[in-house]
Amino acid sequence: MKAYLEPDEVERLEEAATNLRDRLLVRLLFRLGCRISELLGLQVKDIDFSQGTVVIQHLKSRVELFCNTCGARLGATHAFCPECGSKIESSRAEERLHRRQRSLPIDSDSLQLLKEYIRRGGPVVRDSKRLIFVPGRSRDENDLPMPILSMEERLSGQHLISCCVWPLPWLRIRPITRIQDQL
Repeated sequence: MKAYLEPDEVERLEEAATNLRDRLLVRLLFRLGCRISELLGLQVKDIDFSQGTVVIQHLKSRVELFCNTCGARLGATHAFCPECGSKIESSRAEERLHRRQRSLPIDSDSLQLLKEYIRRGGPVVRDSKRLIFVPGRSRDENDLPMPILSMEERLSGQHLISCCVWPLPWLRIRPITRIQDQL
């Protein structure tokens, strides 16, 4: 059983989208191969229309645990410290942020779609950031707010693809597997 979408299936999903935002969301997930969280964090300033690239900002936070007695790093399930051997009653937690970015090429058709979406007023300002997509909201044909999951439910009911399950993350997997198949 396959676990990815073929290009023609993604094309059918794009065609079934009832608004420009949903069409752009499906297209960019597939063509950029990025995660939904990365796409939802995309800002207008991250798009370089002259170079034909999109910069994906990725921020992860990780909590690391340390022994209160000797300061050694601990795993989440450690009962005893591997350095000093003391029983772990409590530990010191520190959050570490890992930031990275990558620049991805984008095709001219998708750039034109992005320009049209921006021209129509699609981006929304949140916390002084001009976001391309507002997390958790879409707009229907009457320009009324609609949850993203509603788009997934709408399109899955139309039997547009042959995968048994097709959450939106599957859209980003196929470009990677296509490259691997060519190696």
